Amino acid sequence: MPLSLPNNPTGEQFEDLVVSALTVLGYFVESNMTLSHDGKEILELDVVATPVGEGAPARILFEVKKDRFNFTNTFKLYGQKQYLGIGEACLVSMRGANEDHLPVYQSKGKELGVRMCSFPLDGINLTSLGEQKNGLTEQQQARLVAPLWYQNICRRIALSELRRRCKENQKEEAFRKARSYLFTTRASFFQREPLARAETLYQAYFDHPKLSGSIVTHRAKSKKNSEDELWKKARDSHQLLDVQCVMDLESVARFVIVKNALDDAFERGDDPRPSYALKFGEISLDIPRHNLPPKYFDGLKMLKEHEHGPKIPYLFEAFYTVLGGYLFVEMEDELDLLSKLTNIPSGMVVECLRFMEVFFGNFFMENKYKMLLMKGVPAIVRGGGSLARQRLFEIEEYKDRYGEAHWLLGMWHNAIYKALEPHLEQKE
Repeated sequence: MPLSLPNNPTGEQFEDLVVSALTVLGYFVESNMTLSHDGKEILELDVVATPVGEGAPARILFEVKKDRFNFTNTFKLYGQKQYLGIGEACLVSMRGANEDHLPVYQSKGKELGVRMCSFPLDGINLTSLGEQKNGLTEQQQARLVAPLWYQNICRRIALSELRRRCKENQKEEAFRKARSYLFTTRASFFQREPLARAETLYQAYFDHPKLSGSIVTHRAKSKKNSEDELWKKARDSHQLLDVQCVMDLESVARFVIVKNALDDAFERGDDPRPSYALKFGEISLDIPRHNLPPKYFDGLKMLKEHEHGPKIPYLFEAFYTVLGGYLFVEMEDELDLLSKLTNIPSGMVVECLRFMEVFFGNFFMENKYKMLLMKGVPAIVRGGGSLARQRLFEIEEYKDRYGEAHWLLGMWHNAIYKALEPHLEQKE
């Protein structure tokens, strides 16, 4: 029986829907950012969305609530946007407000710079969240939202599994590092400067190299499976969701690094990098304030010089979340889809995707099916790409469209389906 998206979603599931809708509308989306200190949560943000091709000044802060509008959430969101220096904020509610009370909320929201958005499940209007920033048709938008929602729900399920296993394995180094990496990457957003945010993410990687591999190694020892067998499960099945979550976190961190390069380009322009003076007697040396790899600045230079550089971070995120991190490079409609998503000409899509290799080296692989595949992508995200293609291109059987490659899409389809199956109600 087919899975059914929730008719009465939890608050987290409703947030996942909003993330999906903003992605479809053409926004680079960062979600679930949490700042903690000594184990105590100080600040949590639901969603920050940046229009494709724009930098940090255009960011929009979203607070997502299933229940009706209330002034507690309105003033909370106002305080967050003031503290973070974000110009625009939007409070999203699935249940809105009583018609008699709505003008009061809208009036006070306008005074505070907080837009009030009612976003009910029945008769969803995506553009009520924000202006569309890309070239998707309304039909394409409608067909992509559901598979993206499935995928975002599944990624949250994987996150819950990672947290559960970290709690159960507190004495194991691999899981202690996974917990630390999760906290660090989620908190990186709160660094004031883009270079500081990028530096934090790079440092998290250097402090926790090959993190997903370390969990695979631990599980291979404890369960007496070979590492190759476990890697295959994480890459191609619904199993090992804790490993898949870490793979997802590592992948997303790379996109955010590139996004921060773009933010730095917008913010700093051609000014020299921030530095501090280190003095030895009468000798003074300017030392860069942020320690970042040379490849980062090579990539930043190319972003600034390329005509579509400002759109490239969103291209990476759309390639990963919408298409599952793989692309049939000779299929014009797939290239056209990424073009409409990002406003990058279809003939330049692959060239722009290759920018990731400037930042991170050996990033892609290719196979005999003329597929360009990002490395390190978990099965549930690959499966999201299968669902998106099935819905968008109205596919009954993957083999009818993808020929000999159909078994890959079917395998990944089954991975996300089986991961979701215990958690979502089924239709008769």
